[in-house]
Amino acid sequence: MKKHFMSSKSCLFLISLSILIGCNQDEIFTEPTVDFVYITSISDTSIIMEGLITTDGGTPILKNGVCWSTSENPTIANNLTIDALPTVTYGLQNNYFESSLIGLAPSTRYYLRAYATNKVGTSYGKQLIISTLTKTGSVIDFDGNEYTTVKIGEQTWMVENLKTTRFNDGTIIPNVTDYNTWSNIESPGYCWYNNDSTNKTTFGALYNWYTIETRKLAPTGWHVPSKEDWKELETYLISNGFNYDSTTTENKIAKSLASTTGWYSAIESGCIGYNLSTNNSSGFSANPAGIRWDTGEFNGKGFESLWWCSWSDLEGWAYIRGLDYHHYNLIEMEYPKNGGFSVRCVRNF
Repeated sequence: MKKHFMSSKSCLFLISLSILIGCNQDEIFTEPTVDFVYITSISDTSIIMEGLITTDGGTPILKNGVCWSTSENPTIANNLTIDALPTVTYGLQNNYFESSLIGLAPSTRYYLRAYATNKVGTSYGKQLIISTLTKTGSVIDFDGNEYTTVKIGEQTWMVENLKTTRFNDGTIIPNVTDYNTWSNIESPGYCWYNNDSTNKTTFGALYNWYTIETRKLAPTGWHVPSKEDWKELETYLISNGFNYDSTTTENKIAKSLASTTGWYSAIESGCIGYNLSTNNSSGFSANPAGIRWDTGEFNGKGFESLWWCSWSDLEGWAYIRGLDYHHYNLIEMEYPKNGGFSVRCVRNF
């Protein structure tokens, strides 16, 4: 049998090709990708959240967690957690981790980013902006407005209407004062009742539904309530005797939600405006903030308050809940999205 021998040049070529292929394989590795998933809890000194490593870049994760600072775009050169490594260290898909940020300062705005490191480098998720609670458990929006809270059943609600002029990422919400512009706009906008900023403290702002649609209006860790959130509140109050007549059936809870001042008088027993001193047994403290019609006109201060819900199933219309001084029930209805209504926020957890 004739034997074949490989020349030294051929050997050198194969060795070079092998090295080249190895280098090319290394070059396909990338930095991992990572993101935030959910805020689990916020206190005056801590924030607990979940992160998600969506890909490992083709090589094992070496370190992951959350970095934070009081300045924007923190990196691992700032404060950081080092959390448990993924259970799958190669070919990773959708691996969650939990981070606990402790020893924080109360009433302070923090910038946070999830991070993950492999042998290629470190990548970061989108930036979150979160304010820790005050020592009394209240929450602060991006503008620095402080809101007290109340726990009703298993839910925690803001006691005041939202009054922020910026989204939770710092973006300014347009203040739309012109009637015609308000009537025709199909993008986010807010105003004060009667375009008078002195109404801010007591009644909060009036927002169109396009601000709700962004999902960035509520402070991080909070949200604009869904239909289900409002229904949970309603069901709890009814079943626990908050109806004006202490019954536990039907929706007669308006007085339990309304504040004890500011409402017009009514003569019908059980209505909000009848004997204001018996209002607000739930602590929800709803003031009659009024509304802005889809025509741009203002109406209702002193006798009604309506709140947007985060849900919409009709083109150009969205769901609202509300109170009226001569009604005994928590109202539900739909209205055009360019109406101007109040917003109450509920905590995510």
